[in-house]
Amino acid sequence: MELVAKGAKELVGFGFSWDLAQIYGREFSNKWHKERMINKIPARLVSYNDDNSKKYFDVRMMEWQNFNIRFLDRDYCGPSCVTLSDNLIVQFLYTEKKFRVIVSKNKEMIAVYKKHFESLWLKSEQ
Repeated sequence: MELVAKGAKELVGFGFSWDLAQIYGREFSNKWHKERMINKIPARLVSYNDDNSKKYFDVRMMEWQNFNIRFLDRDYCGPSCVTLSDNLIVQFLYTEKKFRVIVSKNKEMIAVYKKHFESLWLKSEQ
């Protein structure tokens, strides 16, 4: 929940998918969105461009305000989910159907991944 803590200006990420949503679950996602809404943090995410992910995130965008998703081929998104705010970057690894997380507060790493996200955002489709 630290990703959506007070003070973050925006949350961005890439590598989201229906498969990942099945691992972390709707309950966790809803708590995360509620906290994000309380703290008035907009979110932009890039998801895999597959049928299940598109269906799932199209519904989620209708359910939550200031939540924008675009879609991009899995090869461009990469094998893990990377999410970042102003002060934190989190990498969710789910290739083994287990929930593993790597967290960093390194400002240089956050800046590099933010730049990479913006590049993916421009290449992705709504």
